[in-house]
Amino acid sequence: MLASLPFTPLLLLSLRRVLLEVRTPLAVPLSLGRFATAWLLAVLLFFSISATKLPSYWLLATPAAALLVALAPFNAWQPGYGVAQGHQGQGHQGQRGLRLAMAASSALLVLFSAALALAPQWLPLINDPTLPGLAAAVGRRPWLNLGAAVTLAAALLLSGLATNRPTARLLQSQAALLLLVPLVLLPIWQIGDQLRGAPIRQLAAIARAERSVAEPLAMVGLIKPSLHFYSQSTVLFEGRSPHALVNLTDRLRAESRPGLQPSSADRQPTLLLVIDVETANKPHWQTMEGEQLAQAGPYRLWRLDRLWLEQRARLLQQGGIVPTWRNPRPEMI
Repeated sequence: MLASLPFTPLLLLSLRRVLLEVRTPLAVPLSLGRFATAWLLAVLLFFSISATKLPSYWLLATPAAALLVALAPFNAWQPGYGVAQGHQGQGHQGQRGLRLAMAASSALLVLFSAALALAPQWLPLINDPTLPGLAAAVGRRPWLNLGAAVTLAAALLLSGLATNRPTARLLQSQAALLLLVPLVLLPIWQIGDQLRGAPIRQLAAIARAERSVAEPLAMVGLIKPSLHFYSQSTVLFEGRSPHALVNLTDRLRAESRPGLQPSSADRQPTLLLVIDVETANKPHWQTMEGEQLAQAGPYRLWRLDRLWLEQRARLLQQGGIVPTWRNPRPEMI
């Protein structure tokens, strides 16, 4: 439902019509709605019972949802559309449902327009350490005001400002919304990439240039798998907790994988460590010994002394913190 906004009412209307007529014989050219419904429900059910659930999984069903939205203006209750004769008298009910669904979608577009216009009020509430300065960077540009105007125009077109034909109203509204891509989405994505992705690319390039042949590379705190891609190196990722520090120390001594061989502090006295500011301020990471090589955004690249790391890990282990990285993790199987 969320992924189909602001046209969710039209999607639900199409789903209702298809499910009510699921046992009615249809000619093949009229069965597209049933095919799209089976497609959408198959993806929904399959990923609902899977162990992991991510919003991106729904991308597999978005073409089906788009087909159902596009079919909504074709009134399935009208005579001649292919439904059983016993339902042809329900044409007025279907038309009323279509009007209500389009009115609801228009209202959602108006709400989206208001949200974009009021962005300077709620953008500062976004507290994401990987996007420092987002509100200031976006607020200086006219993109959100342009987006509010385009979204309001789409709402008016969908409500019937230019034509009363349902199919034309839906097409005009969606054509207007396409303007959001170059006017709003791409510029904001570029700002997000500069704030979130560029620092990782910069530090990865420096790490690749500074790293010796056998020197390990690790990242603690904010975990960004893209560091592995841009550095072209095996990266040990750990979180912010004291367990993460102990895990990292133990993994350096014992873990073997392509691009990483077990080593001691005597054989390999340093490691390259990417750490964010918030994690570096944790008590167990303070007073790090080594050399800070670079900083970019909220991240710092250190050449860290392995002896300091092992001493800090021993202190934490004396306090009851034990390595957990060897424990089975069924969710990763």
